[in-house]
Amino acid sequence: MVAKYSEDFKVRVTPHKLRHTLATRLYDATKSQVLVSHQLGHASTQVTDLYTHIVNDEQKNAFRQFINFT
Repeated sequence: MVAKYSEDFKVRVTPHKLRHTLATRLYDATKSQVLVSHQLGHASTQVTDLYTHIVNDEQKNAFRQFINFT
């Protein structure tokens, strides 16, 4: 199913990319690493760190913009 949609949209989609996107969006919406870790079935929130770096980078950029604005 994933391969079919990858071909239809001419974008390489894998189950891993879908899982990564879900984790990132869930963290972005909740800011709860524990919730994301639980939903993904991780034994430790340290594993979930791999999925949350993108959102943390967005927060850093927003803070930098705020500092430069004031």
